[in-house]
Amino acid sequence: MKKRLILDLCMFVVFTAVAAFKMTGVLFHEWLSLLLMVLMLWHMCWNWDVILGAGKKLFQPGFSKKAKFNFVWNLLLYTMMGVVMFSGLLISKKILPALGIHVTHDPFMSFIHRRACPVLYGMLGIHLGMHWSWCWTAFKSLFRNTKPGKVSVSSEVVEDSSVAEDGAAVPAELEAKEVQA
Repeated sequence: MKKRLILDLCMFVVFTAVAAFKMTGVLFHEWLSLLLMVLMLWHMCWNWDVILGAGKKLFQPGFSKKAKFNFVWNLLLYTMMGVVMFSGLLISKKILPALGIHVTHDPFMSFIHRRACPVLYGMLGIHLGMHWSWCWTAFKSLFRNTKPGKVSVSSEVVEDSSVAEDGAAVPAELEAKEVQA
């Protein structure tokens, strides 16, 4: 859980810096966007078993409406991220030229990028809200105290993941347990 939280926190910090375009400037905005692409792909790969599990259960009876909404929302969110990142690459002023790739300015792609970004910000806010209880629980676990003479043991191994009724990832991790030292 802690490793996933650290990845999510990194994505949040990088996304916030990318969104602060006027503060970072074009060069950092573009390079941080590439870093965000890598982090997003890592996030999706790390949760791939959960994504597949939810996709398989999507049309089965008993799969809650909330879980279905969560699955569809995440699909739309990743699609919107793809639109923003792809259009951003096509209007790149620094990265592509640095790689020897020269593109002509496309006003339509610039329009798409400028219009899709605020939509993405709102969608990400809803995504964070939908997963807030997991985020808060994981964040608190970073600072979990143990009693003197006891050791906190937890497992980061994820072998069998499932999907909770609300559609959130439920990895088969052991909760932190106190064990006599």
